[in-house]
Amino acid sequence: MSTSDVTPTCTSGTKLGGGGGDGAGPTCFYCGRGAEYDVNGGGTSRPRCGRHWRYVCRVCGSAYHFGYVVFCPRATAFVCAGCCPQNREIPPSSLPPSTPPAPPKATDTVTSDAAEPATATATATATATATATANANTAAMEAIRPAPLTRNRMEGQCPLCGEWHCRLDVAELMGLHPYQLNPEWERDRFGLSTERALPALQVKVPPRLDVVSDKDVSQNWTQKAPTWLEGYDEFGDWNRKHCMDPVLFRLLGPYAGLTVLDLGCGGGYLCRLLAKGGAATVVGVDNCDGFLQSALAAEKSSPMGIVYHNSSISSMPFLKDETFDAVVSNYVLMDCMNYVEAVNETWRVLKRNGIAVIVISHPCFNTIPMHGWLSIPSDSMYKEDRAGFLVDGYFVTGCFMEKWGRFKEPFYNFHRTLSDYFSTFRRAGFDVVEIEEPRCVNGSEASVKNALRIPWGLTFKLRKP
Repeated sequence: MSTSDVTPTCTSGTKLGGGGGDGAGPTCFYCGRGAEYDVNGGGTSRPRCGRHWRYVCRVCGSAYHFGYVVFCPRATAFVCAGCCPQNREIPPSSLPPSTPPAPPKATDTVTSDAAEPATATATATATATATATANANTAAMEAIRPAPLTRNRMEGQCPLCGEWHCRLDVAELMGLHPYQLNPEWERDRFGLSTERALPALQVKVPPRLDVVSDKDVSQNWTQKAPTWLEGYDEFGDWNRKHCMDPVLFRLLGPYAGLTVLDLGCGGGYLCRLLAKGGAATVVGVDNCDGFLQSALAAEKSSPMGIVYHNSSISSMPFLKDETFDAVVSNYVLMDCMNYVEAVNETWRVLKRNGIAVIVISHPCFNTIPMHGWLSIPSDSMYKEDRAGFLVDGYFVTGCFMEKWGRFKEPFYNFHRTLSDYFSTFRRAGFDVVEIEEPRCVNGSEASVKNALRIPWGLTFKLRKP
């Protein structure tokens, strides 16, 4: 896809493409006003005005695209979405916070070479402006609801005050951007980064790890288990509910009355779904203490007869040969160090003509040395600004440390090629019956569109002849 094919839209839904203005100089790509930043392109050809530039996060000190930042009126501070404990799409029935910001305190640090805006008049002006725009808020929000995928209507829970604040693009649409309520802040560049252009794109290739044990992987996951499980309900997380599990259950077929093994069961949500669906026996195996504690607590609270084992899936001597009618493994094998042994163990415990359904991260789009979305401009967090997906180093296999989403510390991740997995299944003795790249079947509109661009997962249906 060429970059000329990607034309982002402003928060009102109007396509701008950098035009507009009186022609006297570069104009902001997002609003058409005079541009002061990145006017030479910075590799993106997306000049921007101050309001649509980069704001410095009070918590981490880094600068981010305006669409990835919220403003806390209590602390008079900008905060990036990455430092917010939680982020969510604004419910259609809700409106962003309308508390007018107070002027910065004398102790506040402002990343700017200008003086801090701080006057009683600013507060009065902010209050008056907020009151004047209050009646228009509902109409303004309704204006963006029908517009599909114009921009993500996001808000974040503030780490400074605990309240929820909408991101700056939504605040601007509502007339509640701090620069709208305090024009002198915009003039003095309050909170803006002192950068004049976007930093050059840098791709950091993590070092490959040569010595890793099952214990290392287990401890790494145990540390992150509480945060990981926060994103789950009884049906799993967003990806499992709307992308992977519908395919998993379809390939598994009728399982009522069968004995089923869940390899890498985690917190046990899939075990519980299988038990509720009528499986005669459900066994879960995982070597992450943090996940198993959650699974055992759920079983104690609502007994379903599920048996859990704390063990690596690469060695399960406590399970007899040809015990199970079916085996499922949901996003586990790519995080398993000895995956060949895990596949061989799956073969051993499965009955003749038994089915195994294996879900992994798609190896073609999860090349650990180098992968990710490329946006225009490069600092944009908008899904609509994604020009394409970078894939490189596909044949560089092994163990790497990779950071995911909201997690501060990296995970162990093992990259293998598609042919590595396919050959391993065949050598173990399996027939590869079906391969599917699941697509989103539900969920929010923006998330569905994003998930339809590339497949995040890959599902194998295997049979033991």
